[in-house]
Amino acid sequence: MSEFGNKGHSRRTFLKFVGAGAAAATIGFSAFGSQADSLTYGLAVPTSTYFGEAAEKAARIAIEEINADGGVLGTPLDIVVEDSGGNGSQALLSVQALDSRGADFMGGFFFSEELIGAIPSFGVVRKLFMGTGASTPVATIGVSNDYESNKFFFRLGPANSFFILQAAITYTIGLLERTLGWDGLVLLAEDAAWNTAITDNFGALLQANGSGLQVADVIRYPENTTDFTPFFNQAVASM
Repeated sequence: MSEFGNKGHSRRTFLKFVGAGAAAATIGFSAFGSQADSLTYGLAVPTSTYFGEAAEKAARIAIEEINADGGVLGTPLDIVVEDSGGNGSQALLSVQALDSRGADFMGGFFFSEELIGAIPSFGVVRKLFMGTGASTPVATIGVSNDYESNKFFFRLGPANSFFILQAAITYTIGLLERTLGWDGLVLLAEDAAWNTAITDNFGALLQANGSGLQVADVIRYPENTTDFTPFFNQAVASM
């Protein structure tokens, strides 16, 4: 577990207390002093999607409630929003845009492709960024590998791909193999960055846990697929 300087406070300890108010207080009153007129939260989300629209509405409601209750230690919160576009290049630009618009701290993203593409910007803008939607573990691995460049990123959720993989392995061995007697399976997964760690490591992790199940095929389909017939046919043919 990486730590903040030589204080001995772990990132895990910090995450236990971080929220809109706690993060704002940490940034606003430590880095900018207690005389700030307001603190600005920068939100980067894919605004043209349901997920981005919902995230923006939720953030605005939360900030309204915080301000109605007196703000953060008496300081009101503002919000600026940028479209992260659902892809890495647009996400990187959105972080830069939030910085130029005066965001004191930031958060957001939904797609793992966004987070992966935006990682280089965190060490440049050097402002706390709270990841809230992408499941890829790439950013937090980066914190471990190069703390100084990536220490501004904090992952608030959801469960990352490796934890999802571990849960899937437990389910597969316990139910499909031991209870139902399966000896093989086909993985179908949307062609997205968040599940790459799952599909790439599923077979090896089954074997490492003493399973005799064989992964006959891994079929990745486009995210906008509505007709799964050809993929089901391919799965049946591979067994």
